Amino acid sequence: MTQASPSDSLLLSSTQQKTEWKDLSMPSLNQGAPSGFAVKVGATVPKSVTTAPVNTKAAEAVPALKPYRFATVQKKLIIVNPLDHKIAEVITG
Repeated sequence: MTQASPSDSLLLSSTQQKTEWKDLSMPSLNQGAPSGFAVKVGATVPKSVTTAPVNTKAAEAVPALKPYRFATVQKKLIIVNPLDHKIAEVITG
């Protein structure tokens, strides 16, 4: 089986977004946005924002997320392409 490659655009259904919010969102890890950084699809995530690999539970629920990283910034869950650090999806609770 070939693993999907990450891209700069990821379209999740509202059900998938709710699932991922539940599986990945960690309020205790919420980060503030660095000056000049806007949380939006296509934006490049600054090095000062810590991202983590998508966990197994989340990747099993939505396999398309497996190659991505994520972070919580300004109470928004961002899905990040690890190849170029661009935001592929923004999920709000």
